[in-house]
Amino acid sequence: MLCGALSLLLAASTGLRVPLLGGGKAQVFPSDAAKGVVVFYVITGCPNAQAYVPEMNRIAKVYGPKGWRFYLDNTDLSPDPKRMRKDARQFGYAFPTLYGSAQLVKLGRATNSPEAAVFSPAGALLYHGRIDDRFYALGKARLAARTHDLRDALDEIDEGEAVKHPVTPVVGCILPSG
Repeated sequence: MLCGALSLLLAASTGLRVPLLGGGKAQVFPSDAAKGVVVFYVITGCPNAQAYVPEMNRIAKVYGPKGWRFYLDNTDLSPDPKRMRKDARQFGYAFPTLYGSAQLVKLGRATNSPEAAVFSPAGALLYHGRIDDRFYALGKARLAARTHDLRDALDEIDEGEAVKHPVTPVVGCILPSG
């Protein structure tokens, strides 16, 4: 376990490039983002993930100008770029889509869709978990979220504080293990 954690930390610190849906690769770590990197992990067709796209876009719009870089990581076991491009157009993601990186999923300790991970520019994991608590079961949501876990984590980091709740439970589709 320690060896695996060490190799993930080393990968983050020495550089991690991940395929972009539009072609090429994104230099995820180290990042030139002033504050850090936020990755949303999703599976194509997960109803909870689809429902969160507007909130993901709102978060990116508010926090992007503050120095945060945002990515969507499509974690489908067999990614279909044609279908992913169609989804990206249909749902209107406001940030680049990555795919095909089991290493990024491991770095973010992601297990469900949708899940968010917040990293320092160097790749240290600062938060991972739910976006908020709107969903209480797969496909079952409250009218409004009572907690805004991801926003709280970003605000705490922006204020130079430690994240009070660095791990939160996620309700969603289970990510495939590659």
